Amino acid sequence: MEIEMRTPWEELPEFDGAISNFDFSVDAGVEDALRSGKYHCHYAGWNFSGYVWFENDRFKCEVWTYNVPRQVIAAETLDGMMRAVSSQYGYE
Repeated sequence: MEIEMRTPWEELPEFDGAISNFDFSVDAGVEDALRSGKYHCHYAGWNFSGYVWFENDRFKCEVWTYNVPRQVIAAETLDGMMRAVSSQYGYE
């Protein structure tokens, strides 16, 4: 896990799928779409909202709380990124 400065994900279109902390699920096709580098995806948690994309062989999530971007968390796997975000912002 690493923490980076904010990277603009807004340039990528949003993939029609989601990642959820409710049941730690990832909609079908999301991981492959992110790996293509052509999309970003929403990651919903009770205490945060995240925007996920794939860049430089890493899944990155810009975490927002209270409508403010807090940090970008990156990991080599989508599961690793989800666990890193959840460990800091909650598993709900």
